Amino acid sequence: YTEQTVEERTRNAVRDIAFLEAEVKILASIECFNLNPVKFEGLIHGFLHAQRLRVTLIGRNGQAYKPKEWFSVPLDTAREVVKRIIDGSIVQYRMDNTTGRLVKKASDND
Repeated sequence: YTEQTVEERTRNAVRDIAFLEAEVKILASIECFNLNPVKFEGLIHGFLHAQRLRVTLIGRNGQAYKPKEWFSVPLDTAREVVKRIIDGSIVQYRMDNTTGRLVKKASDND
């Protein structure tokens, strides 16, 4: 989440541990309106929790850090999670922790 443009937010990525101190290639951005951005980001992080990248890295300053903003999922899965949180249908889905894909929950009638 940022109130800046994506370009402004990533401008100094090589000096920012949020971006793993690396160059950034913007693949997608999504503008969202009429929702609480902090809660929205929290929902995304919560839904993708099991896919969070679990590594400890050493920054340019020699300090260890654990990135919290990185998830190992295909881009189309990330887009679908965001879309379904926005439209409210996310409650009908779960993450397949093996494939990193969103799958529809079995209904009670199945």
